[in-house]
This record gives sequence, C-alpha cells and structure tokens, in this order.
Amino acid sequence: MSIRKLRLTILAVILVGLVAVFAWERLSIQKVSAEDKTVYEQLQVFSDVLDIVQENYVEEADSEELVEGAITGMLKTLDPHSSYLNPDAYKELQVETKGSFGGIGIEITIRDMEAVKKMRGPKGTKVVLTIMREGFTKPKDFVITRATVAIKSVRAKTLEPGYGYLRLSQFQSTTARDLRQALTKLEKENQPMKGLILDMRNNPGGLLDQAVKVSDEFLDEGLIVYTGGRLKSQDMRFEAHTNTRPHHYPIVVLVNEGSASAAEIVAGALQDHKRAVVAGVETFGKGSVQTVMPLRNGAALRLTTSLYYTPSGRSIQAKGIEPDIVVERELPRKRDDERERLRVIREEDLKNHMDGEGKTESGTKPDPTHDSESKQQLESDNQLARALEVLKSWEILSQMKYAHE
Repeated sequence: MSIRKLRLTILAVILVGLVAVFAWERLSIQKVSAEDKTVYEQLQVFSDVLDIVQENYVEEADSEELVEGAITGMLKTLDPHSSYLNPDAYKELQVETKGSFGGIGIEITIRDMEAVKKMRGPKGTKVVLTIMREGFTKPKDFVITRATVAIKSVRAKTLEPGYGYLRLSQFQSTTARDLRQALTKLEKENQPMKGLILDMRNNPGGLLDQAVKVSDEFLDEGLIVYTGGRLKSQDMRFEAHTNTRPHHYPIVVLVNEGSASAAEIVAGALQDHKRAVVAGVETFGKGSVQTVMPLRNGAALRLTTSLYYTPSGRSIQAKGIEPDIVVERELPRKRDDERERLRVIREEDLKNHMDGEGKTESGTKPDPTHDSESKQQLESDNQLARALEVLKSWEILSQMKYAHE
C-alpha cells in the first residue's frame, strides 16, 4: 500500500470516528433537557468565578473555604432546614441524637460557642476552666476531669396521687426506652393511675423513629404518621402495634410554639386517634423531613426530602397542631408572699375552726399536692395547672350518671 493510500485510509477512519462521536454527542444532547444545559453553564460560571477570586482577590483565598461557603449558600436558597454540616457540625449532630458525650456536664446559656468544643473530650482527660464570678477578686482556674455525660430527654414525677407528669425535652436515640421505664415507675407509684400529662413544650423534635415509638406506646392500632415527597422512595407509612402493657388512662398533651417536628408528630397522632387532649397553644409547624447524607470529607448534607402528615391527612408544615384546649401561658404576676398576704380569709383559716365533724383544729388542711416542688410548679405554670384540671374533670365526668347511660 502506498503512503498516499495509507494516509487516505487513516483519514477515512478518523472521519468515521469523528462522525460517530458527533452523532453520539448529538443524540446525548437531545436527551439533555434545557434545564440541564443551564446547570452545566452555571457550573462553568462558578468555576470561572472561583478562578478569578483565587487569582485576583486582595488576599490569598482558601479554596476549601470558598467551596464550602458556596455549598452553604446554595442550600440556604432551598429552605431553612436544608444545610451543609461541616465535619464538626456533623459530629455535634451525632452527639445530640446519641444522647451522651465526653465532657464535664455543665449547662450554658449559649450553646453555639467555640468553648463547647474545647470542653468536650475523651473520658478521663482533664480540662481547665477559668472562672470569674461574684466574690472573686480575679479569675480562678478549676481543673475538671471529663466523664461520659448523659443527655436526659425524659423526666417524670407524680404531681398528685394518681396523676403523673412526664416531660419530653427532645427525641434522641434512647427516648422511647426511657419513656417506657418512666411510665413503669409512675404506674407503680400511682395505683390506680388516673391520668398523665405529657409535656412537650419547647421540644424541638429529633429522631423520627423515636417519635413513632413514643406514639406507639399509647396506641394499639392505626396509622401514626406518613411522609410524602417528590420521589416514591421517600414515601413512608408508620403503623401502631398492640401493646403488651396498655395504658388505660386519660392523657393531656401540653404543647406550645416551641413544640416542633417529632413533638408535633406525637401530638398529631394522639389527637387524631382521640387518645389524648392537646392543650396549650399552636405548635411551631415544622412538618418537613430532613435526610442526613454523609459526604466523603467527613461532612454531611442535611436535605429536606419529604413532608409529614398526621393520620387524618393533615399537613404539619407551616400550620402546626392546633390544641383542643387553648391555654395561653401566663407569667406569675405576684410573688408568693404577696399572694399570701392578699388572699381572702376563709373559715378554714380561722383559729380553732370546726372541721365539719364536730372537732376543732388549729391551722389549715394538709397540702393536697404530692410534694412542695410540684405545688410550686403548679402555682407558677398555669398551662400545667390547667392540664391537671382537665384530667381531674375527666375523672369526675366519667363517674357522672349520664356517662353510663
């Protein structure tokens, strides 16, 4: 074969190859939507801007910080709950949902501080705190050994004989288990159990599975919550199961504008199934589902993927849960000593008054509340006091004649 023919053959092969590539690209381009083209163009713009900033900015810019800032800004255009979690923020999220961490176990008023990261650390290690407070002429150093600190999301106590109080501050990995243990203790202390107050005021939410389990603890059947998103794979349904240890007593759920997400799921499920009376004020209205997706750099993407719906089909998003009984929070107007001084005198306050059985006594009747702490809490918290009144009314009305006809 002559060199001329060889060149023509090679050229023909190249031309055939180019035609094939062109045809494949043309076919591919046809499949790509106009929106996708715009995305590619914008990515090129982003790359151009990144190059310009790195080459021309007055100071040398860190490319990693620039990209992270761009990602953060992008997610902020979606909704308030989608966000980029850098490695530190992702670890903090895991700590909050796990319910324990290595630290010193103190409470601070501002959580988003660099000091928090420095105080946390492995169990057994030491940290030095420099403290300045009233009575000190100069700051003093305190050496504290770190230990495993448990975040307690469930607190319970007896308000009055027969009436229990259970506080859920958030939904973390052990909440449902801790709730069952607290209920067991309350039910042993109060036989029979006449009613329960489930306080979820200012509960920001947490893990979805824990909200489902808490709801399931008080329901024997039916839908608890379902989700709906753009993708079919994001649709989920959660059903209740028959409890081995049922709780046959009235429940009042306390909520307020700080009750959100998982707390709204529980309130909505118990309300829809007529299992509890919801009291307080309208909840926050966070009815969106965030999926946390780990990234290769140790960070994570928290992305809103679907919305929550109560068993009756109500959307929680931007609407919240409306209470059955609206009870606005009232701050105490007078101190205890002022209220006592202005209290109207009654027969029982008179010295040597008759007790109704022909006997006399000095002083007043015994305190009917379980303990002084509960009494003070009821006096300073009108929403809690109203919830207890509802439970007592429930008990009284159930014994009325017409209730059995």
